Amino acid sequence: VYSITPKGRRALKIWLQQPSKRFTYEAEAMLKVAYGDLADRDQMARTIEEIRTEAEGDLRIARKAFVNRLGDGVPFPERVHVNALVAQFCVEMMKARLRWVSFAEDYINDWEDSEPDDGKTEQGLEWFRRALEWLESRG
Repeated sequence: VYSITPKGRRALKIWLQQPSKRFTYEAEAMLKVAYGDLADRDQMARTIEEIRTEAEGDLRIARKAFVNRLGDGVPFPERVHVNALVAQFCVEMMKARLRWVSFAEDYINDWEDSEPDDGKTEQGLEWFRRALEWLESRG
């Protein structure tokens, strides 16, 4: 059984009042996709599939954890309201990866290779136009 000391609780309260560091994104697989034009289309597709497999594995782990926690009684019931906020964020990140995988698979579906050409350039520019339109609609 772990417990926090009074000194630790004071340090935690001080830390909680400090500004948080900026959210960071780190994914080696995404870096491989970013340089996919130096590999080939099949390698890019395999990397995208790796991202799907990892996200689906994370969903299975989360599902098992949630079933266990709800079945055995929620640990730290006095904290369930804040734990749910963190869990929701984690689930949304998993869902976002799976949505991206579906997008990426469709996006490269008709590519014969990963070399640049006029069609892929237009495809990319069209995506950026739609993304910018959405970003501008957000203010």
